[in-house]
Amino acid sequence: MLVGLRINTLREMEDEMPESVKMYHLEDTLYPRDEDGKMIPGEGLNFSDLEARLPTLFVVLYGLFGVAALVVLAIRLYCLS
Repeated sequence: MLVGLRINTLREMEDEMPESVKMYHLEDTLYPRDEDGKMIPGEGLNFSDLEARLPTLFVVLYGLFGVAALVVLAIRLYCLS
């Protein structure tokens, strides 16, 4: 929300600068907007299916690491007694 406000403000500033490159307006090719200036879902640069699975992958990896750490701890405690 705050980022959107800043980008909209920068767009307005670019409109007032005649020699501006209008970089924030050029981003519309990457992130298309509707007439109201809102992002159009499903168009432009979106997360791929693989990128969307990354959080799950890291949760599984942390879980495996935790289980491995508990196994090592149990083995050390068992061997010491």
